[in-house]
Amino acid sequence: AGSCRVGRQELQDNPFREPKYEREEKVEYLGEQKDTHDRSKERDHRRDQDHERNQHRSRRLEEDYDRRRSDDGRASSIDDSRRRREKKDDREDRRDRKRHHDRDRHDDRKRHKEEEHASRNSTWLTPHIRVRVVSTKVGREYYKEKGVVVDVTRKGTATLNMSNGQVIQVPERYLETALPKVGGNVCILTGENRLAKGRLLERDSRANRGAVQIFEDM
Repeated sequence: AGSCRVGRQELQDNPFREPKYEREEKVEYLGEQKDTHDRSKERDHRRDQDHERNQHRSRRLEEDYDRRRSDDGRASSIDDSRRRREKKDDREDRRDRKRHHDRDRHDDRKRHKEEEHASRNSTWLTPHIRVRVVSTKVGREYYKEKGVVVDVTRKGTATLNMSNGQVIQVPERYLETALPKVGGNVCILTGENRLAKGRLLERDSRANRGAVQIFEDM
């Protein structure tokens, strides 16, 4: 039971009056404040931990970025070196191909000349001689007409400058030599004296023979 103080005068005046109890002092509960303080410390601790984790993550991201840049720079350097090496190889390949092409073209040109020379040697046709067309397959207007050989192809086809000024091409099998009269200049077309020039001394059309005095012997 609680205690209170009552004056004597009050007890005498009203002995049965309910006494007034003194107001007890309120006792504050500190447990809640302690819990609030602990929660605040725990919150600050978590915040510090989060800050440290964020800093660690930022440093790790920066390290990864620097490492990627370093790797990219190294890869770019390797790529540049590879590209320079490939360009150099391409230039060397083009140079080699050009050299081979030039050599092949020179060989082809030389072979063409040899074949043309061999072809000319295999036929009796030669430039600057007079021939006669002996076939109507070239054209009836050229039959028995004479012309001067301008050029001879590898296939034995002669380019003729006809007496009327026209230029035609006639195969060797449709041509024959046009001999001059006795005393005229001729050219030997076959045999060991091929391409030797001389003077026609006599001719036998039936036997297809003639006597020629070579100019060197005159």
